[in-house]
Amino acid sequence: MPKHHLVLIDPGHFHAALVQKEMYPGLSPEAYVYAPLGPELIDYLGRIARFNAQSEAPTRWQLQVQAAPDSGTAGPRTARRHRGHCRP
Repeated sequence: MPKHHLVLIDPGHFHAALVQKEMYPGLSPEAYVYAPLGPELIDYLGRIARFNAQSEAPTRWQLQVQAAPDSGTAGPRTARRHRGHCRP
């Protein structure tokens, strides 16, 4: 069972999703996403859905999304919740 998870805070820019274009050994498919609800989050979720559905080497990301107006500023709370998994 992988011990490390991705934690993405406000992944609005399309480059944020590129790290999830493939799966990595030792990294859990479960990723935590904290972002304000809006078009940038919807775009990000669409990219991950396309990576999961691609015919060649599909990914299997399972996103745990926290979408709220202040979710993008959740850095300190998120770091405490995922202690040992967050690196600056």
